[in-house]
Amino acid sequence: MILTVTLNPCIDRTVAIPEFAYGGTNHITDTRQDVAGKGINVSIALKQLGVDSVCLGFNYAEDAALLERTLEERGIAHDFVTVPGNLRMNIKVFDESRRAMTEFNARGGRVPPGAVQSLLQKLDRYLGRAELLVMSGSAPEGVPDDIYGTMIRMARGKGVRTVLDASGALLAEGLREKPLLVKPNLDEFREMFREELAAGKSMERIAGELVAQGVGGVCISMGAEGAMLVCADGIFTAGAPDVEVRGVQGAGDSMVAGMCAALAGGAGFRAVARKAAGKVAVAGSGAGFETTAGKVDGKGITDDSSTNLEAASGNASVADSGAGSEAAARSMLESDSIAGGKEKAPGIFGAELLRCATAAAGGSLMQPGTQMCTRDDFQALYGKTAIKKIF
Repeated sequence: MILTVTLNPCIDRTVAIPEFAYGGTNHITDTRQDVAGKGINVSIALKQLGVDSVCLGFNYAEDAALLERTLEERGIAHDFVTVPGNLRMNIKVFDESRRAMTEFNARGGRVPPGAVQSLLQKLDRYLGRAELLVMSGSAPEGVPDDIYGTMIRMARGKGVRTVLDASGALLAEGLREKPLLVKPNLDEFREMFREELAAGKSMERIAGELVAQGVGGVCISMGAEGAMLVCADGIFTAGAPDVEVRGVQGAGDSMVAGMCAALAGGAGFRAVARKAAGKVAVAGSGAGFETTAGKVDGKGITDDSSTNLEAASGNASVADSGAGSEAAARSMLESDSIAGGKEKAPGIFGAELLRCATAAAGGSLMQPGTQMCTRDDFQALYGKTAIKKIF
């Protein structure tokens, strides 16, 4: 079972305008409203990829029925702690000419004393049946900065793997507890490691040091520059999906969902993945891998030609394209190894994790408003996603 935690659910009101005029009059061409929240978004994306999850977190009494109905209509289980107040309202302005989003996000209502402890008690009951815990997004007033760190410790005590998508103090405190995966976006990463970057360290080296210290993997989403994953397998990059961008606010959450589905999606996701993997060969060289041997150690990035790049099936290497990539993809995506997070092919697992993440993010970019990747879009984009191994 996958658990998602949303501490600060919301309603996203998205308006589209032809071209944003700062300080001027803007004419709206389209508008929509979505019940959202980062962990909730991950659960919706997982469901659309064939993976069930349970949503935990806070719900606000005045809009509680709206949030619950949104999830129930999608067949998503939930068990929230209800607190007084309304769901916060976020305003998203999508500039159609630039394909860019400007966001105005509310902070969220204060959580009363005792609600945090009630949530932790509820989480403790679910962890005994869970395989993966996903913690995403901001926290409202009344929630301590170390909330995600506390949850990671609780999960580790019960053998449950953890994924963290947060920023600021929530991210800093969570990193102390060494989650399996963290997924900051580029701005969040730069904010967190401002001093290290100013001192001349590269993002790759900083992420590599986090891995050496015990974090399982660091995936940085970089907008138009694509994404980068640093893990024990090495460093992998993916270009931005080649799609018509209709909305951006759900892409990061769909990216997290793609990785979680690969890690713990079980039979539901393997059924989706089998069809996706079958499209790799017909996608041509764009679906292949490029490699540069190397490794990450405690000092950062060092060259090392000894990296094992053999695939789990036959002797297809990560550098192969076409049928070789298809064999590697099928081997990882159809087996229990990727669904269980148990790597059998060094150099392949990290690549497939990033491929699943990027395809899912691209599917969300194709949707207006706060909407997640669909199964069909994931399957189509998976075969078009090029992964490069740079170390």
